[in-house]
Amino acid sequence: MLQQNWALIDTTDNKTTIWFINDNSDIIDKLEFEDEESAENGLIENGFRKYLDPNERVLKFIHPPLGPFYQSEFNLKKFYSSGKFWH
Repeated sequence: MLQQNWALIDTTDNKTTIWFINDNSDIIDKLEFEDEESAENGLIENGFRKYLDPNERVLKFIHPPLGPFYQSEFNLKKFYSSGKFWH
């Protein structure tokens, strides 16, 4: 079964966080950045692409997870914040 990890950028109180979410709406990791531009650049440098790119054919068969999103220690995998899959 194909599985995607999704990234949502959230900027509040002068702090930018990328929340990583799996297909089941579980929050699996997060990274903090100084600003939204740095967060977007980090995602691009690590192979993420914008889902709503009109040139992407995947829009027809891959759909983002629906909220609400859930965070628990069981699902917090830290794939990206550990540095294992984030350069």
